[in-house]
Amino acid sequence: KMFKTQISAPGSLMLLGEHSVLNGGTCIVCSINKRIFIQIIPHKDKKIIIDSDHGWYESSIDNLADDVRFKFVIEVCKFFKNEISDGIKIHIKSEFSSAIGFGSSAAVTVGTFCALFHFINGFLPDNFFTYKNSLNIVRKIQRWASGADIVASIFGGINEYKQPHNNILKNKAIIKPSIVNYQNTLDLTAVYCGYKKSTDDVINEVIIEEYLHDQDYLIDVQFKQIEECVKEGCIALKNNDLEKLGNLMNDQHNIMDSIGLNTYELQEIHDILTNDNSIYGAKISGSGLGDCIVGLGRSEKWEQDLSERSIIYEKYPIFDLSIDKNGIMVL
Repeated sequence: KMFKTQISAPGSLMLLGEHSVLNGGTCIVCSINKRIFIQIIPHKDKKIIIDSDHGWYESSIDNLADDVRFKFVIEVCKFFKNEISDGIKIHIKSEFSSAIGFGSSAAVTVGTFCALFHFINGFLPDNFFTYKNSLNIVRKIQRWASGADIVASIFGGINEYKQPHNNILKNKAIIKPSIVNYQNTLDLTAVYCGYKKSTDDVINEVIIEEYLHDQDYLIDVQFKQIEECVKEGCIALKNNDLEKLGNLMNDQHNIMDSIGLNTYELQEIHDILTNDNSIYGAKISGSGLGDCIVGLGRSEKWEQDLSERSIIYEKYPIFDLSIDKNGIMVL
């Protein structure tokens, strides 16, 4: 029997550890209070229908048509193809735009994976089973994926995460990751710079270039410095030392800048946030060259500062975020 299912998965933000996590390093990733909702209902005609903010999709189960808007969802459907006896309709609603980041591809992959598994079996899959298969699915579409945002969507809260098999040049078999869950609550401010670049593009254009140019410097110096920020960040979280955590975010921002992952707009946002006394620190969130700056704390000066700089406020949308302690939820 197929069950009507509704699941929600949170989006995520990386607090510390970008890029070095792709090479077996540790990172700190958190789930945020912006969620994706996925509902699956039985449908006849051996068809898969997707109805979402991105539009409408319809295809026969036996020969799923490609569609760039739904590439992650379609890949998940392929995984379960032989277990979907008839057709299904997938409704997807999101509280945030995939243009902004917030781990949207991981959230929709994990959410759809858990929803289809639940629809077929009547219960949620084992967390490692979800993690491993979701990471494989994302890696089929984009070459580089650390699995950090997948972990945030599954578990919720703040997670110290490490996949020892991650390798910047060659992804090896996925083994059980190391995960430590923190119960802290944090106020976060994310500011979108107006554009984003895919992780694959950033890694191809910057990280691989750096690696080929001077492998030792990238791995032994810059990644090591990021690792050090993460290590100290974990201690700061244990002590709930926001000032220390904010300083470490500033430190990692400067390392990412030195790698070549910063842009004029990102730096402008960073400057405004770090001059705000209610923000403990801020950094590029995600792979860089676009996306968001995440600040620790709630900005009080944002609008005032922007008007003084005569920048149109709309140019940089701002999001007040907090930690969502819940991961995957059956609704």
